[in-house]
Amino acid sequence: MTFNKNRFVIKKAYESPDLKERKGSTTFTKKKRIDRPAPKEDDLPLRGKRTTTEPWHTYMATESEWKTISQRRRMTIGQEDVSAQHSHPPEEDEHCGIGVWDYEQDGEDYYVKSPMNIVCKGYDVEDVEDIIDDEGWYDEDDYSLSWKRYAWDTDRELFVGPDNEPQGEYSHAVNKRVGWLGRKHAKFWELEDGIVTIQAHEDGSFDHSTGLEYDPGREAIVDILTSNGGSYDGTTYLNNSKKDHSGYATVIEGDFDSINRSC
Repeated sequence: MTFNKNRFVIKKAYESPDLKERKGSTTFTKKKRIDRPAPKEDDLPLRGKRTTTEPWHTYMATESEWKTISQRRRMTIGQEDVSAQHSHPPEEDEHCGIGVWDYEQDGEDYYVKSPMNIVCKGYDVEDVEDIIDDEGWYDEDDYSLSWKRYAWDTDRELFVGPDNEPQGEYSHAVNKRVGWLGRKHAKFWELEDGIVTIQAHEDGSFDHSTGLEYDPGREAIVDILTSNGGSYDGTTYLNNSKKDHSGYATVIEGDFDSINRSC
């Protein structure tokens, strides 16, 4: 990241010998420019450059390839692998409508980014937005930067995100506009009416050697939801452990008027 008094420029370089066949090179890069708030709001010098490095362990595939993978991973009721959801009425399986990972897009490819760690039952995306907004967070409508993250909907066999949300199924919120010195960040999807899956984390400062921290973000969102009409209902295993995330998502139960109860 390089920065001056007006903006940040973030350049991410992903490197792996396995990229050669798919990308034609062992490295691909992504760049993002963000207008900087008043320097006194982020406590960074007027000018500078910061660099961090961490392992990149993920899978990259086109949407059609993920479709094939998903079909191969479909499990019958009672099997423990919940890496994919199931195609049958939600009352028959507690894992229906739940996203497992969020993904980032690069051209035609999508690759795994972060684990889902909260499942809300009895909520719509709008419910979560309203609750977090009331806590003073910046939601998707008043925060212009698009994070371009997606969740895999197994029933419709497609990625749902900011470019593909015909039913308003995706949103995100942050508690600070700039995250270089630490902030909470939540992204949430409604893949089935009345079920919202959340990826919550803390954007680490440059002092964090492990990058994103999942538990602090999860705890912050769970606290907000349970303080605003939700109730803790244990955990569900999503088999998606990563860094400080165990693979178990916290389940929050709610009962909100916006749910389409005819479904």
